[in-house]
Amino acid sequence: MYQQFPTKVTDLVKTYNIIPEERVDEMLSWFLGKQKGLGYPVRAVSPEPQDPIPIFDWISEITQDVYGRYVQECPGPIDDLELGDFVVRVYPQNEGESTYKFDQNVGEDVNRLFSVIMYLNTVEEGGENEFPNYGLASRPVKGKVLIFPCNYVLPHQDNVPISEAKYVATSYINWRTS
Repeated sequence: MYQQFPTKVTDLVKTYNIIPEERVDEMLSWFLGKQKGLGYPVRAVSPEPQDPIPIFDWISEITQDVYGRYVQECPGPIDDLELGDFVVRVYPQNEGESTYKFDQNVGEDVNRLFSVIMYLNTVEEGGENEFPNYGLASRPVKGKVLIFPCNYVLPHQDNVPISEAKYVATSYINWRTS
């Protein structure tokens, strides 16, 4: 049996407050430790399955949990999927620019289906993930997870964080390519 497809595109953008504070703190601590270990500020780090702290597993588990909730509300494929492109990153306070984009690789391998963004801290001003075509924005709140289809229908932008830096972990749900 299939779920009723949402009648508005904005109904495809969902947030869930599901990451326990302790887990968020561990994920952020891992990232800050990686920065310190490198000896210079780095904006993004990709976790590896062999990391001594199981952040790779945590991101995978959170992504699976969120997608399981998502397909209960919106139709979505459940077979032949893989998770990938795990990254923990910082958007520095008052730096950068809002870049209008959709999270899809260009070329032969157009396989990304959903973007998943896990907020590791609360940003009081700025830092929203905004969907300007639809007047929709997700404010970064510690422990909240944002999921949305990453295609031309839902271009979005990452607004510059004003009050403090924004820390996120991201992943993608992709069609299996092999």
